Amino acid sequence: MEKQVLAGRNGPALAAWACFLSLAVLPGVIAQTAGDSAAVTRVRQNYREIETGVQKGLFRQSKLSLGGGQNQTEFLVHYQGGTDADFEKDPYATPFLLRRVSLRRVLPAVGPGGALFYYDAAGQLSFVFTQGADLCGTLLADIAPASEIRAYFADDRLVRVIFKNLLSIPGELTWDEGQPASPELRSKLDGVQSAFARRGAELRQAFGLLAR
Repeated sequence: MEKQVLAGRNGPALAAWACFLSLAVLPGVIAQTAGDSAAVTRVRQNYREIETGVQKGLFRQSKLSLGGGQNQTEFLVHYQGGTDADFEKDPYATPFLLRRVSLRRVLPAVGPGGALFYYDAAGQLSFVFTQGADLCGTLLADIAPASEIRAYFADDRLVRVIFKNLLSIPGELTWDEGQPASPELRSKLDGVQSAFARRGAELRQAFGLLAR
């Protein structure tokens, strides 16, 4: 009975999470455009590798919820564990390579918010996709609940950002590394660089510790 009650209570949040994940794997989320840099192309290749691996069940998966009340954050983690060779060398080996983390939370009067973090084969943050209530602490005050941010990273630097539905900048805005930026846009880019990179590193460290 308790299990059914929990499922009923969390049903809307889980449905929203499933919707967010299905949206994230649409080709348009990280579509190819003319003039893409080599760094952006590598991010796209890593994204496709991870999504293919998830769909084929090549990664291990873990789910957990943290927080109190109705504002729990739900995590869906996909990672690469050890091979048979790893465990032959050391039966107590705990290899762990994070590849994708999904965060989902429903906030009262705000609605659902989600964030997806993708990591490359070296464990570095590669791509972040956020939608709805901000879960990265960017403090970008004019982002409406329906906004999206897509951030591409290479060697810990921001190489592309796509904003959608900023109140001050309606529609979709794409910035690529090397392009000029107004003071207002530069402030937002700096916020994304700082907050997303920090959050990505925190997740990698936290789940790495849990895996030991």
